[in-house]
Amino acid sequence: MTTLKKLVSLALTVMLLCACFAANAATITMNGGTDGSQYSIYRILDATVSEDGTNIAYFLNDKYDEVLISVLGDEPIEALKALDGNATELDAKAKQIYDAIVAANIDPDATASGSNASADAGTGYVLVAETQLGDEGDTYSLLMLSTAKGNNININTKENVPQLEKKLKETNDTTGDVSGWQDGADYDLGDDVPFKLIGTLSDRYDSYQTYYYQFTDEICDGLTFNKDVRVVVDNGGEETDVTSAFTTAETATGFTVTCTDLKQIPNVTIDKDSEIVVYYTAKLNEQSVIGSAGNPNKAMLTYNNNPYYDGTGTGDDAPDSEKNTSVTPWDQVIVFTYELDVDKVDGSSQPLEGATFQLMKKEKQEDGSDLYVEVATIEGTSQSEFAFQRLDAGEYLLKETKAPAGYNPVDDITFTITADYDTEADSPAFGTLTVDHEDFEANATTGIISTGVINLTGTELPTTGGIGTTIFYVVGGVLVLLAVVLLVTKRRVGEEN
Repeated sequence: MTTLKKLVSLALTVMLLCACFAANAATITMNGGTDGSQYSIYRILDATVSEDGTNIAYFLNDKYDEVLISVLGDEPIEALKALDGNATELDAKAKQIYDAIVAANIDPDATASGSNASADAGTGYVLVAETQLGDEGDTYSLLMLSTAKGNNININTKENVPQLEKKLKETNDTTGDVSGWQDGADYDLGDDVPFKLIGTLSDRYDSYQTYYYQFTDEICDGLTFNKDVRVVVDNGGEETDVTSAFTTAETATGFTVTCTDLKQIPNVTIDKDSEIVVYYTAKLNEQSVIGSAGNPNKAMLTYNNNPYYDGTGTGDDAPDSEKNTSVTPWDQVIVFTYELDVDKVDGSSQPLEGATFQLMKKEKQEDGSDLYVEVATIEGTSQSEFAFQRLDAGEYLLKETKAPAGYNPVDDITFTITADYDTEADSPAFGTLTVDHEDFEANATTGIISTGVINLTGTELPTTGGIGTTIFYVVGGVLVLLAVVLLVTKRRVGEEN
């Protein structure tokens, strides 16, 4: 059979040459590569083209005939023509052909390397395989194309690689408003912050044999992971829970969420347009940083970069090895929080000990009503400074529930904290921090809101022997005299009658 094919190819070659067909040189330029990219080019079919370019004849390149027959059958050219318009099946056959070429240890007809690499591939039908990646985040490329008609052919060897976004939501306790998914938010001590990791897939996902996929999330010291990871596949807004197909493992700096092969997840549609989404929460704790530096958290994605890797192997050839995976850049979000400092002073602005303050926050209830909820109470037995730490934006009520001995408590103070910061940015920056009360000052850098509360002494009550006692005596004497006058007057009236 092989000898016959060679004879047919030779006969076709002679016939085509006699018919004044011309062979064209074909230079391929691989756009999208980087300095380290390396490519092997295999001209699996030869071709001749008529001088006017209207007629093309393909015939077997005897260097690859056994490989093509083993993959495509006895009529390789007809088999390839039948795949026209079926990109998925064509990708699958390209992988099989390349695997067979590698197994047969066949040298490429041309090689190229570097950014925008180019090489003369000759006239025919070629397979281009990227054999070395140029940079982190890259993916291996594998494609087949005709070089019969073009002297200079530019191709984009790169697929759209997966991307990752990390987002969080913000809740305003006072208004009850909940934001969309964004990059910055502020929260109170003890609040659970909702996070979302959104991973996309290669636009050539269907052509992969296996697909390793791992989220890596780093949580700062100011947040405590609640270990409540949930994973879904999002197809145009329709979410399917696939948490059981992923493994969550804590690390020294956060956690990972891993699926060794997305292709093996049952009962769910996953294609190039699907998104893999991770939801989880973390609690703002007492180690959280107050002020504009905030509490940054970041995540990245590790994914299979090799469309012709079968998922088997160990060590350097394992599914999660550097050889078979690439990573996305880190994506960061930030949680901000603030502090209220209250200085207790007397009428001469001197520190005054012995007060007790309660800070309350106005919160919207489920039924739409408003309720002031206690944030914290601080007893100042031997202090004049009160620090209410790790607050977020909202409306507050400051109450002096106990005044220092000899002083009257101040009236309740209401105020609203407002903060402005980036909500859509790769590295969210803090903007402004304000309070709607003239006696409060806010520092956006430190995140500290400060105010002084003045206590004045109460009105002194009179003491024994003072004017108060004298008044009582005078009033009493007047009453006695009036009684005597009244009695005398009545007797005289009686005698006259």
